[in-house]
Amino acid sequence: MSAFVYSILTATSQWLAQGLRALVPLSDAATFEGGGLWGGVEQASGIGVPAANLTDIVITIIITVLNLIALVAVAVVIYAGILLIISLGDDAKKDQAKKTIIYMAIGLAIIILSRIIVTLLINIITP
Repeated sequence: MSAFVYSILTATSQWLAQGLRALVPLSDAATFEGGGLWGGVEQASGIGVPAANLTDIVITIIITVLNLIALVAVAVVIYAGILLIISLGDDAKKDQAKKTIIYMAIGLAIIILSRIIVTLLINIITP
């Protein structure tokens, strides 16, 4: 079970990193070789955040939200696993923890499927 949880955490963290990278675009760094204040301004005039259209912004927000929800779902599964371990033979607590794990596994599957659907729609919509 721990290898399964580790693989889910790894995939979720990779999705989250992709979403965050898309939210914070990286620009190319330029080396300033002197010339005073105006020389630096002229050299930096070409550096900037690339313009994004509304579609890209909405897609980035949707993917980031799905990644965050998946991360929360994995955290709830871990919490339910801990509850299962510390139930100490109490059948009611053990059943509740098992139900939570099952419901979160179903929820995580739905989140992953929606992530796949969003990715497919992005590939269809964008040229």
